[in-house]
Amino acid sequence: MQRIATESAAGRAENQRLQALAQKMSADLLAKQKEQPQLAPQELQRLAQQSQTDFQTTQRQAQVELRAKVVSIVAEIAAQRGVDVVMNADILVWSASQLDITNDVIAKLDVLSNANAGK
Repeated sequence: MQRIATESAAGRAENQRLQALAQKMSADLLAKQKEQPQLAPQELQRLAQQSQTDFQTTQRQAQVELRAKVVSIVAEIAAQRGVDVVMNADILVWSASQLDITNDVIAKLDVLSNANAGK
């Protein structure tokens, strides 16, 4: 799953969006600190923790959405190939390289992302 998240167009776009969000949240927190220098350190810490919690929630939601797309694509590829089980490569000790469908999943996810980008 990690490889798909880093190599697919959808995964890269989501990572860029999350990085931009993290930068914005950090800038917003710094701005609030400058606007209200009298804020107690505890309040600043609470705001920073809330910002981090919000970011983590957004990050988890993005992961759930990407996983749902990947699961759908994996099911489609498995059905096309007549495969009953698909395993995460991270837990395998060894497998023949022709059994790895990661590149196919990335390709289909990219096609799906490009189709959605055109809408």
